[in-house]
Amino acid sequence: NIAIHVNSRYEANVGGLVAWAQNGFVIDNCSVEGSINARTKESFARVGGLVGSTLRGVITDSCTNVKINADTETSTVYAGGLAGMTNRSVQVNCYTLGDVCVNAGNNNKATAGGLTGMSGGTNINCYTYGNVESLITTVDIGGINGRIAGIAVDYECYFNSSAAQKIAGNDAAEKVVSGT
Repeated sequence: NIAIHVNSRYEANVGGLVAWAQNGFVIDNCSVEGSINARTKESFARVGGLVGSTLRGVITDSCTNVKINADTETSTVYAGGLAGMTNRSVQVNCYTLGDVCVNAGNNNKATAGGLTGMSGGTNINCYTYGNVESLITTVDIGGINGRIAGIAVDYECYFNSSAAQKIAGNDAAEKVVSGT
């Protein structure tokens, strides 16, 4: 049962298990429950229920039930139920249950997803359950990924269609349909 609170002037990689995992890491059969509150003043924040940021590794058979609140004053915030950002990593048979909420000092500087804030990896057979919300206007919000990089792939991944996806207090689907 974690309770992580970060208030940083500069960049922050924050995760329930690992802040930054890279180059050949393997995380297998791990789980995290609790809450993460992370705020940066002059740089980006990458916040995930399990891992803040990944590069070239594997996460398998892992789950989180973490309530995430992530905020930045001047840069971009990336937050996801499993990982804030993935880059050339693979996530297999993972699920998340907690809610993700992001905020930033400027519009379109917030990315939030039930699984990853920004996916630059491969997600296979993953599921998300919780609500995803941005307190400011953004286009980067989703049940699975907030933003998808050109190298990202989702295969057999699902999200709870009853969970809320909100942008600046409005339903995300309504914003896409209405074009506002």
